[in-house]
Parts: sequence; C-alpha cells; structure tokens
Amino acid sequence: MKTILLAAVSLAAMASAASANESVSTINQGGIGAKATVTQTASTDTSNSLINQGGVNNEAIVTQSGTGAGTINDSQVTQLSGAGNKAEVIQEAMSADAANASQVTQTGSDGYTKVSQSGSGNTSKVDQNSTFLGLGTGASTQVDQSGDGNDSLVDQVGNNSVVKVHQNDADNTSSVSQTGIGSNVDVDQDGVGNNSTVSQLAGGADVTVSQSGTGNDSDVDQTSLNSDVWIEQLGTNNESDVTQVGQNAEVMVSQDGTSNKSSVGQTGGPGLFGTRIGFGSEVKVTQSGTTNMSEVTETVDNSDVTVKQDGNDNNSLVTQNRQGGPLSSVNERDTAFVTQIGDMNRSEITQDGNRQLADVRQFGDGGESDIVQSGSQHDAVLTQYAGTVGNVSLITQSGTGGHFATVNQMTSNNVSTVVQTGNGAFNTVTVTQ
Repeated sequence: MKTILLAAVSLAAMASAASANESVSTINQGGIGAKATVTQTASTDTSNSLINQGGVNNEAIVTQSGTGAGTINDSQVTQLSGAGNKAEVIQEAMSADAANASQVTQTGSDGYTKVSQSGSGNTSKVDQNSTFLGLGTGASTQVDQSGDGNDSLVDQVGNNSVVKVHQNDADNTSSVSQTGIGSNVDVDQDGVGNNSTVSQLAGGADVTVSQSGTGNDSDVDQTSLNSDVWIEQLGTNNESDVTQVGQNAEVMVSQDGTSNKSSVGQTGGPGLFGTRIGFGSEVKVTQSGTTNMSEVTETVDNSDVTVKQDGNDNNSLVTQNRQGGPLSSVNERDTAFVTQIGDMNRSEITQDGNRQLADVRQFGDGGESDIVQSGSQHDAVLTQYAGTVGNVSLITQSGTGGHFATVNQMTSNNVSTVVQTGNGAFNTVTVTQ
C-alpha cells in the first residue's frame, strides 16, 4: 500500500499568508500565443492559483470555487519549453473542512492535462513530458476525483500516450508512472480506501484497473509491447499483483469477494537467436468468494494459464517455465487449466518442457492435486467430482515420449499416485475411483 503526500506545505503556507475570503492569482507568461484564464470564487478563506508558462501556444484554464467554511483551493500550473501545451483545472470544494490541491507540470510538445476535483481534501499531481526518445508528440492526462481524501499522482513521459484516472468516494489512492509510445492507462476506483499502482514502460500496451468496494489493492508493473493487463476487483480487501514482460501478451484478473489474492508473473527470458520474449501468452484468473489465493509464474514460451476459483480458502499455484531457443519456441504448447469450485481445495501445477497440458477440475471440498511435468509430450487430466471430500491426486511425468494420465475421483477420500518417467514412447495411465 502506497501513500501519496501532495501540496500539504503549499496549502499550509497559503492559509497562513492570506486573509479570510482572499483570492490570490499570479500569472507569468512568455513566448507566443500563451493564454491563461483564472476564475476563483470563495465564500470563506483562500483560493490560490499560480500559472507560469513559457514556450509556444500554451494555454491554462483554472476554475476554483468554494461555498463552505474552511474552503482552501490551490492550483499550480507550470508549462515550460514546448509547443501547444494545454492544462485545465476545475476544483469545487463544498464541505466545511474542504481543501483541494492540484499541481500540473508540462514540458514537451502538444501535451494535454485536465484535472477535475470535487469534494474535500482531494489532491492531484501531474508531471507530463510528451516527447520520448525524440519521437512524436501528444501525451494526454485526465484526472477526475469526487469525494473526500482521494489522491492521484501521474508521472507521464511518452508520445501519443493517455492516462485516465477516475476516483469516487473516499480515501482512494492512484499512482501512475507511464513511459512509452502509444500506450494507455485507465484507472477507475469507486469506494473507500482502494489503492492502485501502475508502472508502465511500453509501446502499444494498455493497462485497465477497475476497483469497487473497500480496501482493494492493485499493483501492475508492465514492460511490454502490444500487450494488455486488465484488473477488476469487487468487494473488500482483495489484492492483485501483476508483473508483465513480453510481447502480444495478456493478463486478466477478476476478483469478487473478500480477501482474495492473485499474483501473476508473466515474464520471458532473453532466449537464443532472437527467440520471442513472452510472446502471445494469455493468463486469466477469476476468483469469487473468500480468502482464495492464486499464484501464476511464467517464463514464457506460448504458455497459457486459466484459473477459476469459486468458494472459500481455495489455493492454486501454477508455474510454467522454459524460455528456450528457436526450437523450443516452435514446439511449446504449455497450457494449464485450474477450476476449483468448493472450499479448501489445493492445486499445484509445475510444467517445464514441450507440449504440456494439465487440466485440473476440483468440484468438491478439501481436494488436493499436485501435477509435475518435465520433458516433452505430456498430458495430465484430473477431475474430482462435486460432492466429494478429501480426495488426493499426485501425477509426476518426466522424460521423453507420449505420456498421458487421466484420473477421475468420483467418491470421497481417495488417493491416487501416478508416476511415469524415462524415455518410454507410449505411456498411458487411466484411474477411476
């Protein structure tokens, strides 16, 4: 959980320096075509606006209003060397102890920033530079906050990239750090005490975070090309942690309930002879219920993972490795499907090699599954039927050949162990309990 502290010193100094009902505005403009419009209305205490512009075609519009006791609005807009920058700040404070603060700093070309805040104690800070690697222009940031005590921090360095932050209700926190070309970050938080942290170093990539409820926490670290991360959390105290390094990759996390946790590490190594890094992998995690836990770790060669958990206290751990050379990238078919519907089920899948498939379906309670596959040509399928309790399955396949294992557990308290190893050509095991 991160905390953003913004403009507190500025607000305190402003309050002490200005008398009641006093509005203060300072504008310094330089260059060609600069324009600044400031409208301040305060029934009590102080509104303050400081605008410094330098460059070409800069424009800043600030509107601050307050209708209640204790209203303090603060806006600082600084636009430096660059062309066509535009900043809009609209703040409304209507409660007795309201104090809004907004700081916008733009350096570069054709950047756009708009901040709208309504309520009490909201703070927003935007640092924007719309030129990245000397190429292109046109970074854009929009922040919309309503409610009490919401904090937004945006640090944007990029070209044709967009950051949108919307926060409603109370004590939500958003931190976005974006560096790249043609990338987008969209954060939408509605509730109390939600936290979102996004770090994006990407080209043509998107991050979408939607959180509604209380105390949800999302952390996204994306270093990717043409990749997507989508997070949705509904409920209370859910946690999502995503690290994505790759190309044409996708991560989708959906959690609804209480105290669910999801951790996804979608990363690829350097490979050999130009092997694709984390190319084309898709991870989907869906959890509904209470205190479910999912952890996915990939070192990616065309690896796909789908985890669905519905119930309470279910646990899923999936690890798929092997970022090899060109032959590995051609032959890999790593997939893992985990479906757990019930309570206190546990699934652990570890795959390292070529052409693996592990499909685990646990529909009872207290079931355990452990599948480890290394080598090539592996398949493993486990089904524990609804209404069963306490079934245990362990499948270990290693070596070369056509390994295949199917286990069906249709009654309760069964134990199955399948081990296939060596260089056999056509190994097959089927167990029905």
